[in-house]
Amino acid sequence: MKIFDFVKSLLPSFEKNRIIEDVRITISELENNAVSSYSSAADYFNITKPKSPEIKSLSDDFYRNLSDRVGKQPTMFADIYKRLPVLIENLKFIQKLVETEFEKDILRDGLTARKVILVRAVESFGFISGYLLDLLNYAYVKEMAVGGGSGEYFELSIVKIKEVETGITNFAKLLSEYAIKPEAFKAMIGDVPAVVLNERTEDSVSGVYKEAVLDPFNTGHMSGFRGNPYYHVGLMVAEWQAGRYKANKDKKKVLELRLLQLRLKNEKKSDPKLEQEITYIQSRVDKLERELKRVEEDARRG
Repeated sequence: MKIFDFVKSLLPSFEKNRIIEDVRITISELENNAVSSYSSAADYFNITKPKSPEIKSLSDDFYRNLSDRVGKQPTMFADIYKRLPVLIENLKFIQKLVETEFEKDILRDGLTARKVILVRAVESFGFISGYLLDLLNYAYVKEMAVGGGSGEYFELSIVKIKEVETGITNFAKLLSEYAIKPEAFKAMIGDVPAVVLNERTEDSVSGVYKEAVLDPFNTGHMSGFRGNPYYHVGLMVAEWQAGRYKANKDKKKVLELRLLQLRLKNEKKSDPKLEQEITYIQSRVDKLERELKRVEEDARRG
């Protein structure tokens, strides 16, 4: 959505602590879950190339929407892994700006373009962080299914499969925008004009500044992208954040087990106890995510 539409979608007011806690959780997820998970995935897929047609299709979509590659990486997973340190560094820069530039109580009608970009960036980083783990989970499931097989431990929900398959385009675009060199990232934010964005200023500001100046990260061109709901609806933030933390912690565990399962498959071995553990943890993740969606939808209905 365009930047003025994004501003209109925000709550009339919300607390600075919402953003600070959101950033803190996302940094923790990236550092403690994504980095180790993608390190292992990159090592595995560099040796054992992906075989499933679904992963090939996602990889093709990923590279069609990625603005540049970080050197020559053998797989999409290695490409993503190489970008994570820069992504985290840029988010920590956002964290400092949020802590120093926002008031305790944030009023939508008083937001400058720079502050709007910061809120939107925090949402985008949160999406990236969550999608990273879902993409790997999807990849491991599809790789296990190559050559046939059955079992609950193979399965992801239909909703999650659709989210991964339809989300790859926005994921690649956001990664391209936010995982750039820190110097360029800081410069882009620094160049955003200090103009207030609200319904009263929309016509005058739009007449002077192009969308690309107000939104240098091109997030207005994301199709179907929905950020964190607690900037837009009256959500119980603590409940949402606690559920998000628990779900992503369990996702990391299930990724470790699925990768072990893949390695056993390559050795033509199996472990029923491992399969049972994967089924149990995945069902716990699914339950947590269903509850998060229920809380969000209840809040949207008001």
